Amino acid sequence: MSAYQSPRKICSLTEEDYRLVQPAVDSAGVFAQMITPCVYVDDLARDRFLYVSDCLLKHFRCTREEAMPQGRRLFEKYIAEEPGARLFRKFYSAIQATRWKGHPSLSREVLSIDVKMRWGGSELMVHHKIGVMATDCENRPWLVLGMVSRSALRTGGHIIAGNAKSHRRHRFVDDDGPGHWEAMPHDRLSDHESDMLLLSSRGYTVTEIAAILHRSPDTVRYYRKQVFDRLGAENVAHALALADTLCLI
Repeated sequence: MSAYQSPRKICSLTEEDYRLVQPAVDSAGVFAQMITPCVYVDDLARDRFLYVSDCLLKHFRCTREEAMPQGRRLFEKYIAEEPGARLFRKFYSAIQATRWKGHPSLSREVLSIDVKMRWGGSELMVHHKIGVMATDCENRPWLVLGMVSRSALRTGGHIIAGNAKSHRRHRFVDDDGPGHWEAMPHDRLSDHESDMLLLSSRGYTVTEIAAILHRSPDTVRYYRKQVFDRLGAENVAHALALADTLCLI
């Protein structure tokens, strides 16, 4: 995604800067009505939310007035285990850095983290996906758009930065310091594998998918087995969720 860049530093942002990004913040509310995941806009400069979708308030069982001033601290309150909360803090520290150790600027990346949270009255794995909406003149992230949904992974601690256009992926390594990033294999699903998953999720049979992709049914079955084995998926829905979580599609 292309981020708006303010001509000023985060420490000197003005009300005019906020006025200029307000249409983008309003768009997040429209976007939230079209998708299943919960949506929020986090203002890293003033450490608060600028937008929180209704479903996020429902899962956290709080009012908008209670949630807005807390920003990301609201998530930390509901993380089920301290190691996960510590990693979440490192995750946000990495987001706020101008440049990551072992990784270039993040303004064109999508970041994700999976962590166990108290969600809707239960403890379960939750997937956060974050993209930068606005940066300051030093390319430090200012506003981020976040989506929260149930995770397809069984364990937490996974932090990945990915670029949908170049298919680059980096994994965050939690060390004794602030942590660092390392490149992951340039692995992705082929166009036919992605199409197979999408068509399968819409209820098409193997024979129908074969006709659409101009492949034999045996080839479609091979695509499916290859994807399932690579991702460790149990079914098509699980494979789609894993591929999205791991920035493979």
